[in-house]
Formats: sequence, C-alpha cells, structure tokens
Amino acid sequence: MNAGERYDAWRQLRAGERRIVIGPRSAVLAPLRDVGLIVVDEEHETSYKQFDPAPRYHARDVAVMRARQAGAACVLGSATPSLESTMNAHREKYTRLEMPERVPALKGELPEVQIIDLTKERKKRQLAGGVLSKPLRDGIRKRLGRDEQTILLQNRRGYAPIVECADCGFSPTCGDCSVTLTFHKSGGRGLRCHYCGKKRRFPRECPSCGGSMERLGTGTQRVVEELEKAFPEASVTRMDRDATRRKDAHRRILNEFGSGEADVLVGTQMVAKGLDFHRVTLVGVVNADAGLLMPDFRATEHTFQLLTQVAGRAGRADLRGEVLLQTRNPKSPTLQHALSHDYKSFARHALRERRALRYPPFGRIAAVEFRGPGKKKAKRIGRQWTAEAERRTEQIDVIGPEPALVERVKRNYRFRTILKAARSVLPGRIQRLLRAATDAAGSVPNGYRLAIDVDAARLT
Repeated sequence: MNAGERYDAWRQLRAGERRIVIGPRSAVLAPLRDVGLIVVDEEHETSYKQFDPAPRYHARDVAVMRARQAGAACVLGSATPSLESTMNAHREKYTRLEMPERVPALKGELPEVQIIDLTKERKKRQLAGGVLSKPLRDGIRKRLGRDEQTILLQNRRGYAPIVECADCGFSPTCGDCSVTLTFHKSGGRGLRCHYCGKKRRFPRECPSCGGSMERLGTGTQRVVEELEKAFPEASVTRMDRDATRRKDAHRRILNEFGSGEADVLVGTQMVAKGLDFHRVTLVGVVNADAGLLMPDFRATEHTFQLLTQVAGRAGRADLRGEVLLQTRNPKSPTLQHALSHDYKSFARHALRERRALRYPPFGRIAAVEFRGPGKKKAKRIGRQWTAEAERRTEQIDVIGPEPALVERVKRNYRFRTILKAARSVLPGRIQRLLRAATDAAGSVPNGYRLAIDVDAARLT
C-alpha cells in the first residue's frame, strides 16, 4: 500500500467504517474503538520486531498488552511457537491450545522427513559437480513423472555468495559495507552488495594478481541453473527478493506455480510460509546448515522454525509429502528434532541451553548500537556510554562495545554493547540504567546515532 492508501484505511478505521483489520506488524496499532479479538499469525516471526526506525516495538507483545487493556482475546498462532511464548504458557501466563493433527481441510498426514549427508554424497561422487544430491535429483525426477510439484529452499539469493581469486585468495568487497560482494548471473551478470545495493562488474582477472576469479557457494540462481541442466523438460521458477522487485511479480510467480505452469519453485524463506499448493509432494532444503552457523543465540530456534515451516508445504492434500534435508551435520539436534516434527523435544533441548546461559526467556537482553561515519569516533562514543553504564550496574552484565557482525553498512561503522540480566531483574531497573547512562554520556555528535533496543530480537 502506498501512503495515500494507508491513510484512507486509517481514516476509515477511525471513523468506524471498517471493523476488521488485516495487516503486518503496524496493524496492531490500528485505531479501532472497541477491540474484541487480536490474532497474531505465525507469532514466532522475527519480522514482528521493529528495529529501525524507532519505536522498537514487538508487535506480538503489543498485541498481548493491547488485548489486556481492551479486555479482548489475543490468539497467538504458530506450529513452532517462540520459546518465550512456550515458557509463558508453561508459567500459565498464556493458555495453551494444541492442535496435534493437521486440520481436516489438509487431509494428508505430516510429510516424511529424511536427512541427506552431503559429506557421504561427495565421497560417493553423487553430487555430479553441483549442489543437488542424487536422492534429491531422483525425488524431483519422480515428481516430474507423476505430474507433481517440488519446492526447493535455498536461503541465499544471487548465484554465488563468494567470489575469490584461485591464486591469491583476493575477494571483492563493497566499498561502503564490510561484506564481500555476491555474484548475480541475471540482471547484469555482475557483483552486488546485499546491504546497500551497490553494483560492480565481475572482474575477468584478479585486480590483485591477475589470476582467475572463481565463483563459490550457492544462491538461488545457481540452483535454478542446475535444475534446468538436469531436467530440461521441466519448468522452473524462482522467488526471492530479486525476482519479486517488480510490481505484481510475487502474485505472478505464485499464479504460475499454482496453475501448474511451473514444476519446480526455487526460493529463499519466502517459499517456506503460507503457500498451499495441493500438488506439491516434495520439499527439498539445499543447505539445511546455513542458519545454524549464524553467531546468534536464537540460531537453532530460527533454523528449526524455518525447516518445520517449509516441510509443511508438502503433502497438503490426498498425496503424501516428502521432505529431503541436505546437510553436512546430520547429527545436529536441531535437524534430528525436525526429522520427527517434534517441537516439544526441540523446545526442551533449546530451553536447557538458554537457562544455562541466562538468555531469554530466562534472562533479559538489551542492545545499544553506536553508529557513524568515523570508526574511531563511533567506538569512542560506545566506550563512553558503556563506561557510564558499568558505573551504575547492579546484577546487570554490560558487554562491549564490540563491532557488529557486519561492522560497516552504507559507510557507517557500527558497534554494539549488550546488557544482559537475570529474569529476576525487573524491566524498570534496566530502563533506568539505560536512561542514566545515556544522560551521563551526553548528546551524540551530528552524523552519529545511538539506538537502544530493549528485548532485542537479534544481537548480530
């Protein structure tokens, strides 16, 4: 919706001309006069947390509080609830309502999940120089023969995430962001930064030594290319941020797949949620390990949720579904729990780790980011603020400032200080510490920013 359409919707709601609101996280703030029911679908989704700009609210938590104030019911729906919501149900703050079986409209049983060990596949030389294992290729071929459909998840867009010189190891990086550039085969066949969007031509020779440049890793474009070579008779379509930039592209891709014009849909996490196509009987995950490697205490939780969500796209009618997870870490507890669709076992395992390390829901987290064009100055601002916080802290750990996972984005350097406290520490004490340290550190110079994120959803 453009700004005018949003304003018209807001005005109609305020005037009482509309009584039902459907929307993203901002819909929870809609000006309804007498709210009776709030439903937060897929309540575990990280996109419910607003990070930039302020206010940095979590729409799920706002929904719970707004429903409480209005005397309304609030329903949080998810097949893989956040661990915070799971603990709230365990503590009887929430009422748990379980659906142990698929709703009758879906008819079919949950799909069978299998793990494919890529290390063994490579030793048996069954990858054929590509990224699709023999079992996955056989599964796709079987669906093509039965006029059924396949969804493949590869949560990296572009063609090759890494470009590197075979001789000296040089890798092109973005001049404005501290990340390597991703090679895109379509849309200009060049290098692109996934943070600021800057584009560069792909170098035929290494700028450092004149050696040959290699394209490493796998993005959605490379998966499509391999499919088209292996199955020339198949129609393959792709859905990721690049493919859906144009107006109505998202709708066109889904209509194409839903009508049966396309046999295989390849995409990022866009293909994991909300899709209901009755002829999809195979879901393949090209790299099930990718999310587990993120330096984030929620990495295992997010990976389990994503795998469970995409697995649910298979076998949604009378046809039995199958899910194939390609991995180099087949014994990972997260993957083993996904193998049996066992959320409860996963939650018990993950909560034990969280309790031991005092991470939410057994602790409280706040992140303070210091950002600006000068590296030394941004770090100095961070040190000053952190020193003021350390002088005032009681029962609250102050960690930092440390460079963010991606230290520089759009010519701004980023440093972070993390505040970590036990759950017994009241939120008001953390708020007072944040306010006191900010006041004592003084105003931030022009061009620099200090951003406070209480109950931070991500620490990277």
